[in-house]
Amino acid sequence: MNAHPEHDIVIREYFPLLSDMSYLRLEAGLDLTALKANMPLWRDPGTAFLPGAYNLPLKEIAQLDLPIVNWGPYGRGAHQRHESVLMSYSFETLPQLLYETIKQLATISK
Repeated sequence: MNAHPEHDIVIREYFPLLSDMSYLRLEAGLDLTALKANMPLWRDPGTAFLPGAYNLPLKEIAQLDLPIVNWGPYGRGAHQRHESVLMSYSFETLPQLLYETIKQLATISK
């Protein structure tokens, strides 16, 4: 972040949209009551199947416990009819930031 003060990069403790990376980490001891309450067709593993029911492999996700960084395109209207991305960020800035990050992490792990 300090290497590119010209970019307004924000660190968030959560990602407010959908992401496949949600399946890679689950904080230990996290209370999932609110999550389950907001999923009307939630079913706990081992309970009777209901058409359209959904559950998450919480035990397996907790075992993975992978650190997550979600750097993605910047735009508006995610998953909507008029979704758009800022092309200059998505195709110029973001690839450069990812390259620099990977390069720096590679030198740290040596």
